[in-house]
Amino acid sequence: MAAEPDIRAIPARLPGRFRVMPLLIGWLLSLVLPPNAAWAAPVAHRYGTYTFWVDVLENGLQAISVPDDTEPTATVFVIYSVGNRMEEDGTHGITHLAEHAAFSGTPAAPMDVLIDTVESQGGEANAFTRDDMTVFYDHRIPTAMLAEVLEMEADRMRNVAFSDADFRHERARLEAEEQSTNDPRLQLRQWRRHAAFGGTTYGAGLFNAAGNSRAPGLDAAAVRAFYDNWYQPGRAAVVVVGPDPGAALPMVRAAFEDIPAPAAPMPHRVDIGRSLPTPGTVEFDTGLTRPRAERVWVGPGMDHLTDRLALEALALLHSGQPPTDRETREVFVDGMLGSSLFVVAVTGEDADSGAGQLAAQVTRDTLTEDALERAKAAMSASLSDRSVRTRPYFSLAVDFGLHSRWDLLGPLLEQDANVRALTVDDVKGAVSRWLRPEQAWTLRYHPDTAGLAALPSDKDALHAAGIAAAESGDLARAIAAFERLLSLTTDDMNTVIYRYTLGDLNFRLRRHGEARRHLEAGLAVIDYPALRELLEQVDAADGMGTPPPTKADADADPDGGADDAPATSVRVVDTTGATPAWATEAASVMGRLERWRDAPFKTDLVIQFEESAGEGIAGYYQPSTKTLVVGLSNSERFNRGTMLHEMFHALQDQHFDLSALDSAVDDLDGERALAGLIEGEAMLAVSELMDYDFFAHGKLPDDGPIDPSRFQGIYRYGDGQRFVKHLRDVGGWPLVSAAFRNPPRSSAEIYHPERYLNGWRYRPPRRLPRVRPGDDERVIMDDVMGEYGLRMLLSCAPETRSLAPVLGAALSGDRQITIRMPSGALRMEWVLVFENEASAIRFSEVAATAAAAVPAMTDLEVVHHGYRRRVRGHAIGLSWTVPAPVH
Repeated sequence: MAAEPDIRAIPARLPGRFRVMPLLIGWLLSLVLPPNAAWAAPVAHRYGTYTFWVDVLENGLQAISVPDDTEPTATVFVIYSVGNRMEEDGTHGITHLAEHAAFSGTPAAPMDVLIDTVESQGGEANAFTRDDMTVFYDHRIPTAMLAEVLEMEADRMRNVAFSDADFRHERARLEAEEQSTNDPRLQLRQWRRHAAFGGTTYGAGLFNAAGNSRAPGLDAAAVRAFYDNWYQPGRAAVVVVGPDPGAALPMVRAAFEDIPAPAAPMPHRVDIGRSLPTPGTVEFDTGLTRPRAERVWVGPGMDHLTDRLALEALALLHSGQPPTDRETREVFVDGMLGSSLFVVAVTGEDADSGAGQLAAQVTRDTLTEDALERAKAAMSASLSDRSVRTRPYFSLAVDFGLHSRWDLLGPLLEQDANVRALTVDDVKGAVSRWLRPEQAWTLRYHPDTAGLAALPSDKDALHAAGIAAAESGDLARAIAAFERLLSLTTDDMNTVIYRYTLGDLNFRLRRHGEARRHLEAGLAVIDYPALRELLEQVDAADGMGTPPPTKADADADPDGGADDAPATSVRVVDTTGATPAWATEAASVMGRLERWRDAPFKTDLVIQFEESAGEGIAGYYQPSTKTLVVGLSNSERFNRGTMLHEMFHALQDQHFDLSALDSAVDDLDGERALAGLIEGEAMLAVSELMDYDFFAHGKLPDDGPIDPSRFQGIYRYGDGQRFVKHLRDVGGWPLVSAAFRNPPRSSAEIYHPERYLNGWRYRPPRRLPRVRPGDDERVIMDDVMGEYGLRMLLSCAPETRSLAPVLGAALSGDRQITIRMPSGALRMEWVLVFENEASAIRFSEVAATAAAAVPAMTDLEVVHHGYRRRVRGHAIGLSWTVPAPVH
């Protein structure tokens, strides 16, 4: 962590500068003045392990700086105390639409200029809207461009143009985004809030059947009026993470101080009010697969901190109840800054009576000091180890700016101390004030039995099905859905969310090993506290758990034996060369292949036996000429396996036209994917019909060099075989046949068959960042290396070999070009796009070690291009030269 700055280094242009005992004076002022008062000098607040310096401009904007020298970059958060709570039923979604409209550009910076400026320097620019805030962020920008970015954000604060075409573009983007994120859990939350808050503030609006709010029907004039009312400096906090406050705070002031405060500002407080609807009973038709019932109370906001923490502790003590075949039980707090909902829910056939019983138990249960101490320990752990500039949704800096802007900085800074001070009497008092029986809503959700159909393949529908199953207590179905979703995502945040969800679902089923696997994989992407907290619970649970049951690998005698194989309608009509005695088995082998694959040969075969099929080649099948060659230079068992293998290729060709499949491939990675399918199926035939365990022999060594041909063989015959076997286990031979009609397009799908099954697609970038041929240079190759290429590079060096599957799984796209230079030497440019930043950084750290094991890779340069919005990933560029060939 950076040392605390010397406040005396702040330039003299800051108002009311002081020179004597700055830290003491700032501390004394913080005791006697409210958090947002416009005092003359920045005031320091300690939050977590960081010091936040707060300055207030004359127009009301809060300028906040937190030094952090763990990275050589800066991060900017522009946080507005404007969220969904400002909406009503008729304007539901307008806050999110205003956020989108802010990206439509200003006269000084038209659409995409800000984003392109930030991304061109390896940063990331985006925004998000929540219940109590709208946040724009510029993540990991060079400190040299901090002033420029702040000026652009200040321009966006008041000068959005709302041009018709750009506004309609952003509104269409929001409409599609809402539909893609709609799911039963979101609907449940909105139904619950709409009932309890009566269609205003946190309860405004319900989503329609397509998943949309009212936003797609709002015009630019309505949104502009909302923007003009709320997006004002007096409702904004600008937080700069990284540089010393002595440099950062004057930059914020210079960028934002000339923005005038409105003559009639909107009130900072948006009162939740006590004019809430009278609690009653409401029923809903839902997409759940089981009945669900809830008892819901409107609870305290953060301004009633002790009561809020007391009810959170109570919910924590009653949460995590193990599901049964009949029902699942939940107790949780849906917490917002200004209010909260305390929810008791039961899903199952007896949901309504079960919810009533659980609510009575929670509100009347005798609480012990020991139990409360356990809850307090868990809550304290969740407040620690937060990062100041982790992903913006979870940043400690966003928390600080949000609470400061809502005049809730005191409760935020006191939260940990208040948790430690909680008593049993505090909990009992909170229950008596907030959870009285007459204050409870009864909500009943009726199921949709059509939701029990097979899981959909569409990503959005699959997500909805997974949430519906989880909310219905159908955990096995939910796990299946989220496993598929995990294979589809290339976004690091969604990856973490799905990993957490799978960890939680498996933990609830007491499958501790599977839960641990998902949580550890999620932490490797983002060190998010919720993952770590759940992992600690998994580790503390009794027993280590067992993996989920899998289908047995071996069926009983799959081929039925050679002697009783049925006669085939076609035969081997001729053999050439030194035909071995065992070649008489050829017709019997054909029958076994037909029975095993459930597919007949359509034409006769001719086998050509040769003493050698070629250097390093055991045999081959040539689809274009229908030539089948078997070499005889190995052992008899090996040669017989080769004949079976090549005969199977002939069977594939007769059903799927291998030449046509090959001609449809347009890049190197596609060729490798097709080879994995074709060779993998043939090797599966050899493995099962001849009881040959390829995996026992086809492993990469832990040490020593790697022969490229061996690496290729392990991929084609090992990973390819696993791919085909996975398809067969899931959907039988019809699914394998379907794969030949719609082949995998990338080696990543071979390595991860679940991706292929869920329609995942590798995304090579259409153009490479900062790669341009120079004068007299010529591009002679432009191709896709794929996960195969990355794994092969990492496997070259023993030190990086173990990282090949880990980093390979995070690769979402690549392109490599070869440029011939005037000297005849080749310049290679390879850009690899990773789905998460952690993997991109790790690869950039080890690329040189891997390349050092490849003699042809000289003069290697590694460039981190940062997040690329167009490919939705983090790009790393490799550049090296290959000497001119010697003739």
